[in-house]
Amino acid sequence: MALRKYTDYISENKNMKTSTVSEPKVQEPKVQEPKVKKIKKPTVDKKNESIIFNGKIVSFNGPVKPSTTISLLESKNISKSKLFYIITEQKNSLVILKYNTEIDMKLTEFSKSLVKYHQDKLNLFENTTVEGSDSFSIIKNIDDNKQLLIENIIKLLK
Repeated sequence: MALRKYTDYISENKNMKTSTVSEPKVQEPKVQEPKVKKIKKPTVDKKNESIIFNGKIVSFNGPVKPSTTISLLESKNISKSKLFYIITEQKNSLVILKYNTEIDMKLTEFSKSLVKYHQDKLNLFENTTVEGSDSFSIIKNIDDNKQLLIENIIKLLK
């Protein structure tokens, strides 16, 4: 077999499709920005809860967690010198928090004496118990007269 020239080979196979070799495409690596977790500001659902400011006391009606109330007040830049106590209603209980920790009031002793007064004088809140410490108080097993207790707490803490 004789060697043929390349040009002779191409001229004989004009109808033949040839493919050209292209350089491989190099993809640049995608730089992903780190995912930043957005921090939601605490809010209170306006349909179910309401906020009542009464002097140095704020009362949250509805099932609002005490930690949420503190975060909400701090996010609104409410000074601790302007607000002393936070009252939140739960299903069958009340939570009283001391927002201004410089106030010299022992909330558990205060709550126990208030509940004892209602039990002795008015025959209310017979199954009610009080738990907590100096900075918070939880009044549990409140029967139907919860609003009366809230009103009396607000009057006494003003």
